[in-house]
Amino acid sequence: MRYQASLEKKLERTKIIESGSLDMNKMWNDVKETIIAAGEEVMGTTTTQKRNVEWFDEECREKIAKKNEARRRMLQKQGVAMRNIRNYRKKLR
Repeated sequence: MRYQASLEKKLERTKIIESGSLDMNKMWNDVKETIIAAGEEVMGTTTTQKRNVEWFDEECREKIAKKNEARRRMLQKQGVAMRNIRNYRKKLR
């Protein structure tokens, strides 16, 4: 409820729609900034913590690359299989 009240109050003050501006980018930026400001006012802000990624090394990168390549091949095979099924169904018609 506090967020909604804060947002309504801020939107009333900005008069975004009543300003008569036809610049959609400006209107969107005004709305976005108003929403963010209302959220920060009610909930506050936080800082992001840096992730500890010391364990992520070249071996991890290689394993992920292998996994991604295997997934790509699997998806290609599925695509061929689906085309074959569609062609088969067309021939049955």
